[in-house]
Amino acid sequence: MIQETKPDVEWYKKYFEEKVELPQFDNAQFSAVIISQVAEGTVSRMLHSGMVFDEINSICTQKKGRTKEARLFKREPLKGLHYKHWTQPSMIPKNIVNHWGDSSSNKFSSAVKVGIESRYGKNIKYLEPEMAGIIAHTAVMGAYQDRSSKSKLTGEWIIYKIFNGKYYFLTLAGHLEGDEAIYDRIIKLCAPEFPFLF
Repeated sequence: MIQETKPDVEWYKKYFEEKVELPQFDNAQFSAVIISQVAEGTVSRMLHSGMVFDEINSICTQKKGRTKEARLFKREPLKGLHYKHWTQPSMIPKNIVNHWGDSSSNKFSSAVKVGIESRYGKNIKYLEPEMAGIIAHTAVMGAYQDRSSKSKLTGEWIIYKIFNGKYYFLTLAGHLEGDEAIYDRIIKLCAPEFPFLF
């Protein structure tokens, strides 16, 4: 029996520390916290590191990413910090729900109607089994592709601060963590590394 060996977190930390020195990240610094989060997430297979770094690259190059635009937190305690969403396949359901809205919206039924009528015409009396594929494709792929093409994908946060023209990437955070918990982590673990930011 062949056993899969699990790469350790330290190996990934070293790998990402070397990776972030690529030319596209010349204007960025990464905290030990964010490097550890990406490494641990990669090892546990709970995070797609490439998708995180893609959004970081879109910040550093000021090019359009696949997710919503970067924004500034407006409320304390995170006021003054920036955030940008990053996404991965596990976040597809949330993006689909966001696309179609609540059940009172007729957006989904209208899209399905257009999809079916474009293939079968307008005089449909009954749904045929092969129409299920159109409905499923519209519901999932149509929604995801539309949000992605408009840079409206949502996900979790990359939190950073800009100082003297340089991007300081501090931590990854989830919407459900709560602002105080995120702020406490930043102050406790990132402020000692970058005291001039606080």
